[in-house]
Amino acid sequence: MIDSTRAAVAPLELEDGLVLAAAVALPWAFGGVAPWAYRSAALLLVLAFAVVWLRRGSLGLALDRRARWLLPAALLGGWAALQLVPLPAVVVGQLSPRAAALERQTFPDLAGIPPGPPAERIELLALEQVEELRGRTPAARPDDAPLAHPRGRWSGWRPLSLLPEAGAERLHWYVALLAVFVVVRARAADREVAAAYRWLLFASFLALALLGLVHAATAQGTVYWTRRTIESSRPFGPYVNPAHFAGVMELAVPWLAGATWDAWRQARRSGFRGSGAPLLVAATLLCLSAGLATSSKAAPLLLGGSLAALALLLARSTRARLATAGVIVVVVGMAVFGARILPSSERVGDLLATTGRDPMQVDRVVAWGAALPMLRDFAITGCGYGAFGDVFPAYLPTGERLRWEQMHNDFLEAALSGGAIGTGLLLWLLGGYARRAARRLADARRAADGATVGLGLGLVALTAHALFDFNHQIPANALLFVVLAALAVAGADDGSEGR
Repeated sequence: MIDSTRAAVAPLELEDGLVLAAAVALPWAFGGVAPWAYRSAALLLVLAFAVVWLRRGSLGLALDRRARWLLPAALLGGWAALQLVPLPAVVVGQLSPRAAALERQTFPDLAGIPPGPPAERIELLALEQVEELRGRTPAARPDDAPLAHPRGRWSGWRPLSLLPEAGAERLHWYVALLAVFVVVRARAADREVAAAYRWLLFASFLALALLGLVHAATAQGTVYWTRRTIESSRPFGPYVNPAHFAGVMELAVPWLAGATWDAWRQARRSGFRGSGAPLLVAATLLCLSAGLATSSKAAPLLLGGSLAALALLLARSTRARLATAGVIVVVVGMAVFGARILPSSERVGDLLATTGRDPMQVDRVVAWGAALPMLRDFAITGCGYGAFGDVFPAYLPTGERLRWEQMHNDFLEAALSGGAIGTGLLLWLLGGYARRAARRLADARRAADGATVGLGLGLVALTAHALFDFNHQIPANALLFVVLAALAVAGADDGSEGR
């Protein structure tokens, strides 16, 4: 066993070790949501890119003809950076009138207020708003140093982003993710390297699933049996939000199931001697069980859908497809009648009770409706990446008390943050990737490559989940998604890619 493990990881280089260290460790750090966790991972990813760059002696890794389709990814990063650049107020007013208006309200121009310390000038402005106190001078403060021409964010040039500090943080993480995509895409073109990535990530998924199941049985309400969370949260494994743990399993289960199918076919020829099929079957079932044990309402649908699609795509004859369809019908029927035993069924019942069975009263649907006026206000340039949580409360209906840090729809939040410019670049990038991934998936289906088909379906499942959650904003899930997305198209480029 030790010898086979050594043989599996032998093709890996230093850059691969850095990437895998970040991808494997980050989920265990509470999903990587703490700055120290994702910043440490970002450092490892950038170092991996630097190692490859130094080894090749140029940036050919990222800029070769076959990688030109990644141009919108670079432009998207450039647009995020441009949102942080201070611009003249008149330019901001033309490009994003609503952003300029909010800046003026939050950081008013102090023209007409006598020179003095900034705090005193703001107090004078406040006193001018109250008729009874108009013209009164604030008491002098000995610690206020004189300042003839105070400068600050309330005067001078301003960025398009309404929260540039958060935008800079998002940009740093985006650069790290783009770097790791380029590295993994290039390295995994070697089949032995791709296989080593696959087995190490399978082991990571299995370990997470085991922890999640043990945690669900013994430590509800805590993370790692020691850290208590707020009363309304439902931690699962190392994640505070079970839907985000389910997101990892949505990536893992179809990939593992496809690899299991491949191993089982091969094992039938060898009589199961030296086969990893039984271990893969166990890993698939454990990850599936862990995904279903979360209280995520979407997990049963996405996991079941991806497995059904995998079975249909790998069926080699009409008879096999009909048999597969029959099995799917039976499984779906069993799932419907047995749904009450899943933790998610309780949440579905609570949702129906609180909304009176009216889908328009679901909190996410209400929030999506409230986002439409915000989308109109920031149509061209967006409010800035990372600024959504601070701007959105102004658009919520009266009486809404929930704090929406994320939109629970990654695509809509991307449009709100980046505007038409950012959305256009994102769609351009996704279109280029989807063409290559679809071609690779079609080739894998013809070759009966179950692992590659399952890998693609896992990416589809988490992408679908992004329509009503924010898994891609959880650093660990975003990193795993990008690594798997790079594996899915590694080696897919040919002479036509430059066009």
